[in-house]
Amino acid sequence: MEEAQASAPETPRTRRGVGRGSRFFALAPDTWEQLWIVETANRLNLVTAFLVLLAGTGSDHRLTKWSAKACEEHAGMGKPRAKRAIEELISAGLVERTEAATAVMPQYRMPELPREIEPIFLPVQLITGLSDETPVLRRVRETGDALALRMLIDLYALIQTDATHGVPIQNLRQS
Repeated sequence: MEEAQASAPETPRTRRGVGRGSRFFALAPDTWEQLWIVETANRLNLVTAFLVLLAGTGSDHRLTKWSAKACEEHAGMGKPRAKRAIEELISAGLVERTEAATAVMPQYRMPELPREIEPIFLPVQLITGLSDETPVLRRVRETGDALALRMLIDLYALIQTDATHGVPIQNLRQS
């Protein structure tokens, strides 16, 4: 019996955002719209912080331990700005601290995804980047244009997995 345990290979540890079931995160369209009407000092920081926190959720798309440090690492947002944006998200009711949260180990609960509404699926690599590249979210944030970020996520929202080209043709035509 001990020989069988000794010969069993150890499972390697995986990084966050790598592995089965963790390549996408889901955003409810109504939450996405609410992010654009909430009162804030800086819209781009607010939306960026929300997306970073959401990318850090597990398969339930609810709990995340990502915080201001993740915003700094993945989006290039300074910790003071990220903390302010997270506090604005909390005061707006879009994010809440869990009972297990501490100052050293924050944990947040994200809004629940309604089952009757098709969510916007976003790749985690939008936030973390692929290999050594600069993440797309960081690049968009560096432009300082919140509407560029809105357009990026709105384009992802148009994607339909059952459509021939992914995006309905009427959305691709110029008028």
